[in-house]
Amino acid sequence: MSPHPSASASPASSPPSSPRPNPVSGAWCPEFRPSPREFAHFAEYMRTVVEPQCARIGICKIVPPAGWFAREYDPEQLERECAVTRPVSQHVAGKKGVFNVDLVERKSMQVREFQALAAARGDEPADLSDPDALERQFWKCVRPTMDAPVYGADIVVRGSAHSR
Repeated sequence: MSPHPSASASPASSPPSSPRPNPVSGAWCPEFRPSPREFAHFAEYMRTVVEPQCARIGICKIVPPAGWFAREYDPEQLERECAVTRPVSQHVAGKKGVFNVDLVERKSMQVREFQALAAARGDEPADLSDPDALERQFWKCVRPTMDAPVYGADIVVRGSAHSR
C-alpha cells in the first residue's frame, strides 16, 4: 500500500504518508497528498480524512496534487475589491528547540500596502514547482534571526459572504 493517497482511494481511507521530521525542530508531522478529486472537495477531505487522524496532534502538512495551481486574479480588481484586515506579524524567539511565537496584530491595510511590505523584504520568490524548496524557504523565514513575517489571511472581499 502506498503511503500517499491515490486518485482511486476513497476520501475516508486515504492515510497520511509516513511522517517526516520537521527541518527546524526534528518533530514528526503527518503529510497528506490528496488526489485532484479529493483536493477539489477540500472541506470534505479535511473533515473525513485529515481531522480524524490529526485533531489530537493539531498539525499536519497537505501537499496539493501535481499540476495544481492557484487561480489567476486581476491585480487591479484585487486592489479595488479587497483589504487586508488584521494582518499578523509572527515574532519567534528561542533556541535549542524551545521557541516562543508571538503573533502581533497590525493595523488593517490596502492590498497595495501589503504588497509594498512584502516587496520591501527583498526575498527571492521560492520555486513553486518544488514543494521541498518552498518548505525550506518557509522555515528559513520563521527563524528567530529573521525579520518577523507578516501574514494577511484575513482579506475582506466586498460582496462576499465574509465581507464583514
